[in-house]
Amino acid sequence: MFIFLVYAHGVSPSVFGGDSGDIILSAWFGSIAHAPGYPLNSTIGWVFTHLPFEGTIAYKANLMAAFIQASVVLLVFLTVKKIINNTLVSLATAFTLGFTSLFWLYAHVIEVFQINTLLISASVFNLICWRQKELKGKRSFHLFYLSICFLSLAIFHHQTSVLFAPAYVYLVFKTKKDIFKRKRVLLNSLFAFAVGLIPLLYLPIAATMDAPTNWGDATKITTFLRIITRGEYGTFVAAGSLIGLDFVSRLAELANYLLFLKADFKMLGVLLIFLGGVYLFVKDRTTFWFFSIAVFFTGPFFLFYSSFPFFNDFYAGLWERFLLLSYFFNVFFISYGYLAFYSILKTFFKRFKFSRQRELKVPLLLFSLIILILPVHLFAVNNYKTDSSSFRLGDWLGSDILASAEDRGIIFLLGDTQTFNTEYVYYTSKKYWDIKIIRGGSLSDIDYRSKLTRLYPDLIFPSDFLDNSKLQGEYYIRNLIEKNREMFPIYFYSSPVIIDNYRWMQTGLLKKLIRIDEYSSAELVKINGDLFSNFAFNDFNSDGQYEQFMTAHIKESYYGSIMQLAVELIDNNSNDLAAYYLNRAKMLMPDRKDAYAVLGNELFLKKYCDEALKNFEKVYELDQKEWKALEAIGNVYGDCVGDQQKSLMYKARAKDLRVEIEGFSLE
Repeated sequence: MFIFLVYAHGVSPSVFGGDSGDIILSAWFGSIAHAPGYPLNSTIGWVFTHLPFEGTIAYKANLMAAFIQASVVLLVFLTVKKIINNTLVSLATAFTLGFTSLFWLYAHVIEVFQINTLLISASVFNLICWRQKELKGKRSFHLFYLSICFLSLAIFHHQTSVLFAPAYVYLVFKTKKDIFKRKRVLLNSLFAFAVGLIPLLYLPIAATMDAPTNWGDATKITTFLRIITRGEYGTFVAAGSLIGLDFVSRLAELANYLLFLKADFKMLGVLLIFLGGVYLFVKDRTTFWFFSIAVFFTGPFFLFYSSFPFFNDFYAGLWERFLLLSYFFNVFFISYGYLAFYSILKTFFKRFKFSRQRELKVPLLLFSLIILILPVHLFAVNNYKTDSSSFRLGDWLGSDILASAEDRGIIFLLGDTQTFNTEYVYYTSKKYWDIKIIRGGSLSDIDYRSKLTRLYPDLIFPSDFLDNSKLQGEYYIRNLIEKNREMFPIYFYSSPVIIDNYRWMQTGLLKKLIRIDEYSSAELVKINGDLFSNFAFNDFNSDGQYEQFMTAHIKESYYGSIMQLAVELIDNNSNDLAAYYLNRAKMLMPDRKDAYAVLGNELFLKKYCDEALKNFEKVYELDQKEWKALEAIGNVYGDCVGDQQKSLMYKARAKDLRVEIEGFSLE
């Protein structure tokens, strides 16, 4: 109850990022989320999102995350207590996991990984209980069957849970080699595993409700199988096409894993993991290998194999969630690290001539105080970092995307966060229902196209729109635009398709389709002035909150739009206004170089030499591989300041840096 109250205090009232909006809406509607459908999230989430108290839909869904994560902490406590029979160590271990920044953050925002960790933790607890009874010669197959049941539920909830299977199988056979020789045990085990399939029955039932956010018609066997097998997503391989599958890229994943481990558990936690591993290896090899195999496959092996991209905040925010299961297993080594430390203390104090009673009490008292250092430190540091009670940015993004379109507009959405956050606001606020939103990335799916014809019967659909073919989404986007551009305002998020005789004008966070002969720079200035001044998110001053990866990713949506607007204003000779927006972009994301580079160039053209230098120097400060910044500084010194010596020096440095980076001579 204590840990749940701590978590509940920081629960976010807003949708977060990534696929958070999809998970929340599938819970609220009782619909099918993206593959593999996540029926447990939807069914349990439906209960939470319909609780009878005042609060946003997102808050109620996120409260579910607090409840689940608190349950995991409880199971860690019970499991450690069962293994080592020490209440103090069990509490310290459970709170160490519970107060790590990553685990705590996901107690404030809903995702699919919380249930995954809960089911695995329940499986581990029952497996340990069964093993202990077996080692004492007591039969307790009901605990073994329960552990199989929870493991099966986890695997069919999220396929990454299968990574726990090698450790699971190892411990089962180390406990009882001939366990499956009895046919009854084998059949009961298969039956227990089949229980994990039961939640999948929800998918065809939910499909009959035809919720607007359903992912596919699961009443069709082919669609059902495609959903549960993640046929359109692939399994485990996250993004090899994005960063490559070379050995060095994969090794970088392992380095990132270790860095995250150190950042979240601190150096003390890492030392305890190592100390606990050594202690456990000496004291109990079977348990050592069980947890080591689990850590290896859920952490380093998975990340090395999946080759997850890590080149921007969005992918970093996605990547970190996959560490939750590995963190869960790592924390058991910390419990043994605490035990090892206590053993060292006792050995140390044996050197002193205490009475027998004091010889026991002194190290125990010191141990009781010292063991709390890590969880208390993590609590003090991470409470500020993870508190999401005032987070609104996810909702604001969805609202501002919708506010960027006119009444009756059609918005083509691309990108997980932009799509799902917009859908969340669209369906929960009902303020923008005169706008039509279309998932551009889902148009290749016949079920989604069929749903659009039911959602928006006033649209004109191409004759082949419902053909059972799977062409690229761009094909259907282009055809829908061609058919409806004269009737509805057309908007696009991200990079729009090219339409003959039309161009795209930046309007807030979107781009609007405009006939070339009707394009007006005055309209560009007016529309964006009105939009940006009235956006839900328009105060770009730092609010003092810790910035998570997803928070930075959402801000990038605004930053990118402002940058594109500034460039478009420059193209229309509205340079002063462009400079205003560029300064806004710098305020929003002061660690991004693009705004400094463009603004520096504008100031250079106006002969504002000192200000131009400051901006180009900032570019180089942010990216010391940016040889163009050095070249620009050289140009400012030569053509603006009139210092030819410095000009030549910076241009020479730029040339040398370019050769170093590009790997060939420019002579």
